[in-house]
Amino acid sequence: GPSRASPLLIARRAERLQRRRWVREYTRVRGRFGGDPAKRRSAGLDPRFVLRAYAWLFEQMQDPSRISPAEWPDRLDDLKQLLAFELSGHEGRGGDDDNDRDEPPTAIGYELMPALTRAITRLPAEQGVQIWQPILALGGQAHYIVRNFVENWFLHFASSGDMTLIARHWRAMIEFALASPKWSSGRGWFHGQRMMCRLLGCGSELSLDQIAAVRSVVHGMRDLYASWAKDYLGREEDHIAYICGFLSSTSGSLLRFEGIQWLDNAAKAEDAHSWHRSTTGAAMVDFLDVVLSKNADEVLANGSVRNALLRLVAILVKRQVPAALALQERASAALSRG
Repeated sequence: GPSRASPLLIARRAERLQRRRWVREYTRVRGRFGGDPAKRRSAGLDPRFVLRAYAWLFEQMQDPSRISPAEWPDRLDDLKQLLAFELSGHEGRGGDDDNDRDEPPTAIGYELMPALTRAITRLPAEQGVQIWQPILALGGQAHYIVRNFVENWFLHFASSGDMTLIARHWRAMIEFALASPKWSSGRGWFHGQRMMCRLLGCGSELSLDQIAAVRSVVHGMRDLYASWAKDYLGREEDHIAYICGFLSSTSGSLLRFEGIQWLDNAAKAEDAHSWHRSTTGAAMVDFLDVVLSKNADEVLANGSVRNALLRLVAILVKRQVPAALALQERASAALSRG
């Protein structure tokens, strides 16, 4: 069968050999051969070569259901070895050097992320965490590869069909990200907070809405959404638009009442002074319009939600958001019955 060779170990050996060659040349002909070897970075093992060598694995992972139980341990080991190779170029980033920029996934990474997400949906929690945690642990400073993983997670979200298992993985990922300083602080804080929205499902509504069970899964994680809203909703204006889009969807529909109160609390904290982007007001108008269309009777019966909704509408009108006046008239008519 395929070799159990480690691409990362091979790359490390190649780097050591190359560095020794640099040192010899630099010592022999100082100044003529490149620069100081201590300041040069070795390319190690070419990812394109590794990609060709593991083409058979990525072909198998297109449909993991065809992999026999006896083969799974070896396939998982292969995936972990490739992941270690891919992440080696991202570890250690996030220092004070402004030139220490994040880089997108390699050719291996773009094939590896969908294969990993397909694998996770079929693994028990204790095995799945061994795959996703090293990726999410990189945080905002490695936002290209983390975002690619999250996007693939939702793309292959229901590939196994076991939503109980998938929900367990998803909850664990969100809990980990919420607890990790690398997602909310440091030089990559902005990217980390934006990726947190993506990990909550914002931006993947079209895919998630195709899976009926997602509504109850999201509702079962309402404590995590509430924790995020309390700590982060008011920090960045884009978060308002993201969560409004999610709450407008079928997947987030069971969190709408709580979401109205989250938005109301964020507005009170900020006095809505920092809401200056047109997308923010438009997203909130769309969300509140959905609530009035689908949940008006329930809002009418819930005084705290009704008052919070009317306060949000008033803010939108005050800020002269397009369609806010029409929304106010509709809200007044719908919520003054009885």
